[in-house]
Amino acid sequence: MGLTMEFLLGNEEKIVEAIKVFDLDNLDDNVMQRADFSLHLTPDDLNTLSLSASKFNSQAPISLRNFLEVVIDNEDYGLFKINKEWVRYFAKLDRSALKELSKEWFIEMQKQYPNEELMLTKDSINAVIDLWTLCNTALKVW
Repeated sequence: MGLTMEFLLGNEEKIVEAIKVFDLDNLDDNVMQRADFSLHLTPDDLNTLSLSASKFNSQAPISLRNFLEVVIDNEDYGLFKINKEWVRYFAKLDRSALKELSKEWFIEMQKQYPNEELMLTKDSINAVIDLWTLCNTALKVW
């Protein structure tokens, strides 16, 4: 079984309720946008992405982990709310830098996993683009 990691934007209360009872249809009905990072990554890899973003958004590096609030913490699944400060941090990236950020992210992960051969894929780049788009949308609808 793999690890599913997604960033979701939508009706917060209904998303929480759907995840509590594992109602994927109801979840999908209440998600306005998503960024799917189910790419054989670990949560630490998303933290690496966050730290790498600072090279492209003129901000001091911040850890994603420090901006997560636990909403659901079950043995088999969880849900975290992301602080708006992190959303603003990631949204400050210029869209034209997202492919380069993706490359930098994989370079940094390769340093963390020297015995593995990591390959940047179109899905990885698209996930970063989707996350940036989601963050920008979130700032408009909040």
